[in-house]
Amino acid sequence: PEQNHGIAQDLDRDRAYRLYGQVSLGDVTLSGIYSARHKTVPTGYFETVFNNPYDKSNDNYSYLDLKYRHQFDDLSELIAKVTYNNYFYTANYAHAGATPGDPFTVDADGVRGEWLSGDVMYTRRLFSQHLVTAGVNYWNNFKQEQTYTSSTSPVLDDDRTSYVLGLYVQDEYVPFKSLILSLGVRYDYYSTFGSNFSPRAGLIYKLFDTSIFKLLYGQAFRAPNVFERNYYDGISTKGNSNLTPEKITTYELTYDQYYGEHLRSSLSGFYYQCHDLIIQRPDPADGLMQFSNLGQVTAKGLEAEIAGAWSNGLKAKLSYSYQNARNDQTNTSLPNSPRHLAKFNLELPVYAGKLFLNPEIQYYDSRTSVAGTTAGGFVITNLTLFSKELLPNLELSGSVYNLFDKKFGDPTVGLPQIRQDIIVQDGRTFRVKITYRF
Repeated sequence: PEQNHGIAQDLDRDRAYRLYGQVSLGDVTLSGIYSARHKTVPTGYFETVFNNPYDKSNDNYSYLDLKYRHQFDDLSELIAKVTYNNYFYTANYAHAGATPGDPFTVDADGVRGEWLSGDVMYTRRLFSQHLVTAGVNYWNNFKQEQTYTSSTSPVLDDDRTSYVLGLYVQDEYVPFKSLILSLGVRYDYYSTFGSNFSPRAGLIYKLFDTSIFKLLYGQAFRAPNVFERNYYDGISTKGNSNLTPEKITTYELTYDQYYGEHLRSSLSGFYYQCHDLIIQRPDPADGLMQFSNLGQVTAKGLEAEIAGAWSNGLKAKLSYSYQNARNDQTNTSLPNSPRHLAKFNLELPVYAGKLFLNPEIQYYDSRTSVAGTTAGGFVITNLTLFSKELLPNLELSGSVYNLFDKKFGDPTVGLPQIRQDIIVQDGRTFRVKITYRF
């Protein structure tokens, strides 16, 4: 009863805005975006007081992008762009007073990021059989500011700079019509931890133009971000400046088959190996949560899909995937990692190629939380009625999500400070969308 029986009343609010613009002149395009999101958090995260109106977060992101794209007479192509980015974030956390009856204390997070990036990519065909692509990327993070303020005084005021340089080259070699060999490598240098090489390779074989086989290999990485390396709140978390990138090696075999003009199918198998995963765990020395390179994961599975499209506007797609993702050190399944997923989607013409009905069925297998609690499997149905040029330049749509009001939840996979193992999701919801282009 003192927690309102677990109900956060009128607190699951989400409001977002987005403004986008673009203008082009010849080979030059200028585009920009401004977006904002305001979220009231109902879960009582980070040990905050449950069912209070103070737990809120705000995101603001904007960019301005100037792009040049030109194709030369020899069919080579040059793309160059420069982008300015700006990000701002704030969040409030209400904590109980020292003794019952004391007023809440409200702490606050703040983030400010500004960065300038430049990209140049050049593509050219050589000796008729080689399509070579080369490029360079540069990011200058000239503001990476994080703050944390308790109700009494600032705890964290950290402002840093960093930069990233990337170089890459790829060759798509076609020795004969039915075979394509793609080889590429990328080099990245991060001022925070050093360099990394990422190779990739692909072999594509076409049989009778209706059967396509692909054998793919790649290596990739995710660099630790400034939050994982440097955030400290003085209460429960601390940074780790010694973090290194988490890395993945991927193998994939795909078979695509086309049946006449209307049907196609796809079958693929994959095998992934991840190591040095960045995982947040308590430091035994002081009990504070800290990100460390601790995890190693192996994932393997199959994906299958069959799809069709007909001239009258009818479309259908059925897909299924199986995966087994496990922590190699504990030999346990990963949290929020369902073994089976299936989706069925139809697009049915209703009126004169302008009005369509889109039913969709999704199946999710059971999943576990970090604490080991199981969230049961479920089936949900979505239904959308939408128009395509029913009126000039105007598109309308109306959707019902979770049509049969199925009760289900998603497992918690994040920080231990989140109290609930399973977060109950929305029941039946409605959305109306109007789009006008000019």
